Amino acid sequence: RSSDLPALSGGILWTPLHHLMADDGHSDSEEATLAYPDAVIGDGEPASPPARRQAYVRNAARMVKALADEGFAWSYRNNYWDYLPDKPGAHHCRGVGIGLFDAHRLGDLYTTLRPSDFPALAVYPRELDGLIAPLRSIRNLSTMPRVGARTVGWRLRGRTPLAGGQSMVAQLMDLARRYRVELRLGTRLTDLVVDGERVVGVETRTGE
Repeated sequence: RSSDLPALSGGILWTPLHHLMADDGHSDSEEATLAYPDAVIGDGEPASPPARRQAYVRNAARMVKALADEGFAWSYRNNYWDYLPDKPGAHHCRGVGIGLFDAHRLGDLYTTLRPSDFPALAVYPRELDGLIAPLRSIRNLSTMPRVGARTVGWRLRGRTPLAGGQSMVAQLMDLARRYRVELRLGTRLTDLVVDGERVVGVETRTGE
């Protein structure tokens, strides 16, 4: 199958300084962004040295914009706080969700997606709280009817909605196919091939 674990995710990525935040009138800075993982992780984590954090902060937003320019559907939420909002540098706008995608656009590749344990609903990441805890607020109570009506609209137009992690994997597969990238399903990645500061390839379990 294709990308089993990402397909199970709720579909919200921590991507600081992305253009959707700026378009919505919110500001952030590289200094404040780096202060947050520095406070949470510190200096003792080999998998996340300061240079790697800095590289992520400087390039994550470029990824969001580049994918958006290719038609990737994002779903911005401006009140999704960092997991530890009391830490220095925490912000409420760095999370960016995955938008909806029609499964039929994948054609035969749709059968390679990991099946979801939930019905195919046209739900955005920002609405998940309303589905999980509908009685928490009046706004949450209105989520299920809204999502239900949207899902029916998709179905009436002959479309099958993919949301969250499933949508993310499906959209990336659709882009890869558009650019005629070779897709190897069921192939475990074991390492990255690095040239200087750039990742130029991958190594797989088969030794390729």
